[in-house]
Amino acid sequence: MIAKVNYLKRLIAFEGLSLKDFASEIEVNSNFLNSIVNGKRTTSPKTANKIAKRLNVDIKDIFIFIEEKEGVK
Repeated sequence: MIAKVNYLKRLIAFEGLSLKDFASEIEVNSNFLNSIVNGKRTTSPKTANKIAKRLNVDIKDIFIFIEEKEGVK
């Protein structure tokens, strides 16, 4: 899953939280969250769901689903 970067950043900022504080609240590593928010890494549906639930938005509003192809790494 790929984050809709600008929208996700705005939502977290609107909550008045730093990325470090937000990461702590959803129990993920802050460096990992930073990479997701900046579009440098994809994330699992589980983590994407944690983010969406904390922000009270639908997961599809902040993430784009991508399909992994067999044999492609």
